[in-house]
Amino acid sequence: MVRTVFRFLPGALLFLILISCSSTVTSQSQYVEAEAYVKQRNYYAAADSIEKVKGEAYKEKDRVLYYLDVGMLYHYAQRYEESNSALTEAEYAIEELYTNSISKSVGSAVLNDNARDYSGEIYEDLYINVFKALNYIALDDPEDALVEVRRLNNKMNLLQDKYDAMYNEYNNSGEKTQVEVDKAINEFHENALGRYLGTILYRNTGDYDDARIDRRNYNNAFLTQPLIYPFPMGLPPDSMPREGTAIPVNFFAFAGQSPGKKAITYYIDSTAGMLHFTTVDQNEENYLKELTDIDSLFIPGIEYGFHMKLQFPRMFERSIAVDKIQIYADGKLLGDLGLTEDIGHVAQATFAKELPLEVGKIITRAVVKGVVKEVGQSATNSVIDDQVGGLGGELLKLALGVATDVAVDATENADLRISNFFPDRAYSGEFYLEPGVHDFRVEYYNQGALIFTDNLGPKEISRNSSILESVHLF
Repeated sequence: MVRTVFRFLPGALLFLILISCSSTVTSQSQYVEAEAYVKQRNYYAAADSIEKVKGEAYKEKDRVLYYLDVGMLYHYAQRYEESNSALTEAEYAIEELYTNSISKSVGSAVLNDNARDYSGEIYEDLYINVFKALNYIALDDPEDALVEVRRLNNKMNLLQDKYDAMYNEYNNSGEKTQVEVDKAINEFHENALGRYLGTILYRNTGDYDDARIDRRNYNNAFLTQPLIYPFPMGLPPDSMPREGTAIPVNFFAFAGQSPGKKAITYYIDSTAGMLHFTTVDQNEENYLKELTDIDSLFIPGIEYGFHMKLQFPRMFERSIAVDKIQIYADGKLLGDLGLTEDIGHVAQATFAKELPLEVGKIITRAVVKGVVKEVGQSATNSVIDDQVGGLGGELLKLALGVATDVAVDATENADLRISNFFPDRAYSGEFYLEPGVHDFRVEYYNQGALIFTDNLGPKEISRNSSILESVHLF
């Protein structure tokens, strides 16, 4: 009887590990129903579908992701106060998690990156403030809208400091198996969309000097950051009102769906005293060699035949059908909107700055998990206790004690979490109209063919400036 129990113990432990790992795989199922509603432009129902799976698809560790998803959907649903409430919760959580996680940048999530609190991508933290500003504009609160624009500008100013803090803490953590990585150099200093909004808001409040400064910085965003803005600059809004009775009307249109993530898989195999890293598909980007200059590691005591899996997240931009957007008022063409911000491109550029750090952490964790299987577990138990703890830590120690390649590979899944409802691109344009009620529509084109019409309906233009918004995500 005793022999029978011990004979099945490794299999039982493997089963427990596989079950525990099911909670450390990125959930995508919550988006099926929500995206179906978005395609119908039923944004409130989409938000409601996300609300219903809070606690299931979105655990406490996914709270930033939840607030980003539901906050953006409420924005499109024109539930501006609810949107601001959710986006504010996301922003506070991002700030809190960043502060708390700096000292744990290496030690977190020995078991799996999905076990960590999701603290948001850089671009998500930036564009939170853009959409909060648009919410406040819709709520007729220009002062709070300006607060959000200033917060965005402040985050832009601190980006290099943020990168430096993350990389310094990682490189100075003292992990024996750690791969040291070079610091990221920030190349994103001016946000064109934020400066465009700031120009309008300062002008509308009569602060023409600050409007002039933001208009100048809008131009500088394109002139000094060609890697971020590799497309022609659209005309910025006026920094002062024009003479006459015509009123400036500003349009913002958002098109496409923000980037997603997929996994790139590598395998570790050993010869005597060495670990070698190879990718599944040689056509994929070789992150290990290009970002860390690593394709092998010297590990004393390891023998031939060791095998393990690594997975890295890779961000990809989704296809976007829209290549032209036109604005009509009272049946007459006002003109085309200009591309102001390629949000998907910004997401890729900022993700690339953090990627070497993520690759280094994944290698460190994989080596800790895998080498102990080959050369002994006792030295690693204290690390697991410190970094995981609880039931997850105990299961991991048990798994490593009876580890098979399948068991350890099953714990190594890339963290593919990313918000799903930011737009991919932002377009803008300013046109002058006489005061009164005008009927507006926005037309979206692809290669000359009309693919969608957004009838904004009659709007009263009676202020010194009006701001209207349209969206076509799918």
